[in-house]
Amino acid sequence: MRNPLYFFSIFGAAGIGAQAGSFAFACVGILVFRTVAQQEEHLLLARHRQPYESYLKRVPRLILNPCLWQDEEWLTIRQSRVFATFADALLFLFAVPVATICDSLQEIGILPILASLP
Repeated sequence: MRNPLYFFSIFGAAGIGAQAGSFAFACVGILVFRTVAQQEEHLLLARHRQPYESYLKRVPRLILNPCLWQDEEWLTIRQSRVFATFADALLFLFAVPVATICDSLQEIGILPILASLP
């Protein structure tokens, strides 16, 4: 898939939503990451034209296709980008206190309960 980080971020948002009892997290995640992916595609098409068009035709945006996997013997990785990705992932840890606060606000009647999961 072209956007594994976005896919797993949506997956994480859905998990947070399941914990909080709301499907809104997954819906918002899908809308946000789909929009961002489309904007990135337009930018990359303008910059790389034909090679990127070919890539778009071969590789799905957010659906995993294991048949397309290609392993590389060597990878060059920028350490700063790895740290930035870890920092981004840490945002998911905020879901626990946010869910707890939402539960408390629902218990005292400030935040309405729109739907409940069994």
